Amino acid sequence: MRVIVPLKPTQFKGTQPTEVWGHPCEGSILEDTINQWFSEKLNTPCQLIYMTDKSLRPIEEKHRKIGEIVSFADSYPYLILGQSSM
Repeated sequence: MRVIVPLKPTQFKGTQPTEVWGHPCEGSILEDTINQWFSEKLNTPCQLIYMTDKSLRPIEEKHRKIGEIVSFADSYPYLILGQSSM
């Protein structure tokens, strides 16, 4: 079975309250065919959840400028990996 996951999905099964590093937010559940594929490959029931522009998760106060938000990333939309970390 092959599945295509769109970079900017537009069809969702519903929404799911979730949490990232203790910060509550809401995600949109992707279609059943996508979730079924991941569940089979990972051998455990799971759902792929997408954070739409409607879900606002602020950056921690000590690191942000007024009104800045982030998605499911740790704190910032960019993650940097150095060779020594690998």
